[in-house]
Amino acid sequence: MTQISNRFSSISSSTTEITTFNSIEKDQINEKQTKSAASLPTTVPIIRPERFITVLKHYYNGFKLLCIETTIAIRLLRQILDGHNLTRCERKQFTRTAADLFRLVSFSVFIIVPFMQF
Repeated sequence: MTQISNRFSSISSSTTEITTFNSIEKDQINEKQTKSAASLPTTVPIIRPERFITVLKHYYNGFKLLCIETTIAIRLLRQILDGHNLTRCERKQFTRTAADLFRLVSFSVFIIVPFMQF
């Protein structure tokens, strides 16, 4: 009888050791994961070259269009100063371009002034 009880006690102690070992392994894995997650820097967005190029093209085309509309608006302003009347389409284009330029000038203050401190 003592042999049987000793056999079962060794089995129960080995299963306890296995479960303890498994829980220790899980704890170590969790600690590694939290350390690796804590050691990672905050997520920085990755700028893809294709996206960057398309944004540059967008700004280039917009600036080119603004330059073209500004030259047209200057020509329309000369017509106004010479005493000619503008058509409705010309007046709308002149007003739209003038509004764009006033918005650009007022916004450029927020960009230029901080760089004047250097």
